[in-house]
Amino acid sequence: MIIRPVNESELVDVIRLQDSVYPVSHQEPINTFESMLRVYPQGSLVAVDQGIIGYLFFHPGLMDEVQSLCSELKLPLNPDCMYLHDLVVSHECRGLGVSDSLLQACYITSLSEGFNELRLVAVYGAESFWQRIGFVGLEWIDYGGEKALRMSKSLN
Repeated sequence: MIIRPVNESELVDVIRLQDSVYPVSHQEPINTFESMLRVYPQGSLVAVDQGIIGYLFFHPGLMDEVQSLCSELKLPLNPDCMYLHDLVVSHECRGLGVSDSLLQACYITSLSEGFNELRLVAVYGAESFWQRIGFVGLEWIDYGGEKALRMSKSLN
């Protein structure tokens, strides 16, 4: 397995993987991913092993803000954390360390850019996954019409 930046031509495969995991209500259009790739390319990663088996999109953000679904990325002027927008691993490759490898790359980038805090919104019961790897719950919110948990992790 190789972790590397996504190529724009692979965004169709990213969308296909997203659509296989999320219900229609949480599927984002390709232009959302295009904007993340354009604005913060170092935060657009894929895991590849005979095709894309996972992806992670992350970017600098603000601890007290949540990026809306289906929105164009605009980086804040004074970011204070790294925001994990979306992590997906194909059903067939879960439990094989794909998410660990993608997240390790995120941690390295975050620390190298001076961010010691990660933030995310856990959807569809994924909070137990995030808790196992050190994230803590902050507050329950409505996210795209679904109950979701804002979470945080310190890299210190």
